[in-house]
Amino acid sequence: MSRVVVKTWGIYALGVCVLAGALLGCETDEGTASNPNAAPDLPLNTGTTDVAFSPGPSSPDSVEPVSQSSSDTQTGPEDISEPPPCEDQCVIGEESCMGSIHTKCEFDLVVGCAVPVWVEDCGAQGQQCFEAECVDACTNVCEPGTVGCQGSVAWFCSLIDGCYIKNAVADCSLVGQLCSEGQCVQDDGSAGTSLTLLCPDMNDCLIANCENTGDPVCMENAFTNVCSPQAESETEIQNFLAWNGCIQTHCQTAQSQGQLYGCIRNNCIHEVAECYSGGNYGAGYCDGFEGCAIACPGSSMPTYHKCLRDCANLTTKQGLEVFFNANYCMNEACLDQSMNQACIDEAQYGMCYDVIVACYP
Repeated sequence: MSRVVVKTWGIYALGVCVLAGALLGCETDEGTASNPNAAPDLPLNTGTTDVAFSPGPSSPDSVEPVSQSSSDTQTGPEDISEPPPCEDQCVIGEESCMGSIHTKCEFDLVVGCAVPVWVEDCGAQGQQCFEAECVDACTNVCEPGTVGCQGSVAWFCSLIDGCYIKNAVADCSLVGQLCSEGQCVQDDGSAGTSLTLLCPDMNDCLIANCENTGDPVCMENAFTNVCSPQAESETEIQNFLAWNGCIQTHCQTAQSQGQLYGCIRNNCIHEVAECYSGGNYGAGYCDGFEGCAIACPGSSMPTYHKCLRDCANLTTKQGLEVFFNANYCMNEACLDQSMNQACIDEAQYGMCYDVIVACYP
C-alpha cells in the first residue's frame, strides 16, 4: 500500500501439527505341578535382551537363552507387563521446532505414541527454525530483557519473528530529549517527560523512522514496532488509521502535495478534526482555536500537538473543521509554490477567501 507524506505548518498527513507395545508373557502350563519347596517364581526382566550366542551350543548356529532357569519359564498373570504410558504426546499433524529442526507430529507404530518426526534441518541451510518454518538467522541480536540506546532511540530487547532483537520503543528526539540507558532523559540527565504520542504525532514518528516514506515495509515496521507502542491510547491509533484510511481511499490520484491537501479538505476534514481533538470538543469556535493555536510553543512537535489538543478540546467540531478547511485551502493553493508570499496574498483574497471569512462569524 503506497503512502504519500506531506508537511506544512508543522502538520503532516500520511497517505499512508499399531502396533501395540504390549509385551507378550508366557502362559503357565496348566499341567505342570507346583513344588511347594521350590523358590518363588521371578518375573522375566522384560527390559533386557535375554539372548546371546552360546560358546558351546548344540548347534553352531543356534541362539540360546542366557542364564534362563526353569523358573524363568513360569509366569503368572501378574507377570504380564503393560506398555508404558505415552506421556507428553504431541498433537498429530502439528508442526513445531526442536532447536533448529522443523518437526511434524505423527503416530509412531513402533512405540504406539504420537511423536515429533523430523521434517528438515534449518540449521543445515544456514537458517533457524521459528514457528515451524526455516527463517533467516537473527541479526541485531541482544540479551532478552536488556535495554539500551541507538542514538536518540531507546530500545528494549524483544522476541520478534523468532529473534531477540533491539526493538525501538521511543524516539526521544521527538520530545526534545536524549536517550540514556534505554530511557528518555532531559539535558541535565533528569527523568524525561511522558513519551506518549497523540494522533498527529504518529505521522511525525513514521517520517522520523523511515528515510524513504515510500517504502511500505519500513513504514509498516515503524508503525507497528516504534510508533504505535508510544501512542497515548488505542483511540489515538484508531483515529490515525481512520485519517490515513480516508486519504488512501480518496486521494491516491493526487500528483502533488497541494493536490493532496485539496483532496483531504474535500473528503477527510472530519477525520482531521477527530485526530487533532481526540474526539472531545468544547463550545468555542474557529477563531478561538486559531488564537489558542498561535500561542502554542513549538519546542517539539509532541509538545505542540498536546497544546493543539487542549485548544481543540475547547472548540466545537464544526469550528475545528472550519479552521482546517481554511488552513488546508491555503496549503492547496500555495504549497506547491513553496508558500511564497505572493501566492499567500492571492489565495487569501481569492480561492480561500470565503472559507477564511467563515472562521470569523
